Amino acid sequence: MQPLENTIEAVLFYKGDPVEVSELVSLLESDEALIRDALSKLKIKLGDRGISLVEVDNQVTLATNPEAS
Repeated sequence: MQPLENTIEAVLFYKGDPVEVSELVSLLESDEALIRDALSKLKIKLGDRGISLVEVDNQVTLATNPEAS
């Protein structure tokens, strides 16, 4: 089984639009604390890559890393 942060990355890539954290909780049948922990890990993992994790108003999405634009 793959890490939760990998699954979240795939969901965000597929959706293409911002996703509410509560929707991730529901989709992935997890609790908010685990989702938030996985989001933190994903943000670190993407830190020096061409895409980054952006969180605004309880929504998360993947975006072009400002340093890569």
